[in-house]
Amino acid sequence: MFEIIEQLGRTIRLPISEDIEVSPGHIISLLYGDGVCCILSNSRNPFGMVAGPIDNHGLVPVLYDTAILKTSNFDKDEDYNPGDFLYSSDNGTLTSRKCKDDSLLLGQVLDCPSDDKEYIEINWI
Repeated sequence: MFEIIEQLGRTIRLPISEDIEVSPGHIISLLYGDGVCCILSNSRNPFGMVAGPIDNHGLVPVLYDTAILKTSNFDKDEDYNPGDFLYSSDNGTLTSRKCKDDSLLLGQVLDCPSDDKEYIEINWI
């Protein structure tokens, strides 16, 4: 589940690395080589969040600006409360746990998951 409730800017379309699978809600990083492509993020260099499916040209829409959104792509083993800070795990999912000392802050919990909803609402910064 992935839904943008409100966003400041637009998404951009970027090529995705051929050896990974992503879906809306995954956090990605940029890999520089012969060009630029997206890979699953680790906790230290997240760039944005996948906002839709990969198109026929191998491009994926990426949300990289401030937004309020709902997603089910978060670490289900962690506890979440309104106001908690969010980071990227080393497999491209949101987590309330800082994986490394220099993990970058990505957002804040607005509404937490419960028995009747399996998503988290966040302020993505």
